[in-house]
Amino acid sequence: MSKTIYLSGIHFHDLQAAFEAIPGIIDSRVGYANSTVAFPKYEDVLNGNTQATMAVKLVFDDAKISIHDIVCFYLDCVPLRREPIPYQRKGIYYDDLLDGVAAEVALVEHAGKDHNVEILKICNFFPAEHEHQHYLKSNPPCNENHGA
Repeated sequence: MSKTIYLSGIHFHDLQAAFEAIPGIIDSRVGYANSTVAFPKYEDVLNGNTQATMAVKLVFDDAKISIHDIVCFYLDCVPLRREPIPYQRKGIYYDDLLDGVAAEVALVEHAGKDHNVEILKICNFFPAEHEHQHYLKSNPPCNENHGA
């Protein structure tokens, strides 16, 4: 069955690219979660005018990948001890309460009770502008050794 989970904590381009190659991920979209403003734009979120966090919406096949596995991979991607940037706060957002409980169990199991990841029911999700979708596929990062 397909399910949906939303993740934030690093730039949404990086988080989307990290999860796209994982078996069981059906679709991903980057966007803005839990905004106080309808249809926010990238600049609005960066400026702090929306209270939104940049997030990736993952649609996944729960017969192929579990919430537990998604949270474990998320923890490998997101540095938990880094000072949070308001628009990149660490968060796991769910539609289904049971997914929220499973995410909390996996998070405590792997990061301890003192983690700084918010786990909340998703209030809203607005897809980011077209140019941000699958950004790293069409704009791969520069080679760090290009000038050497």
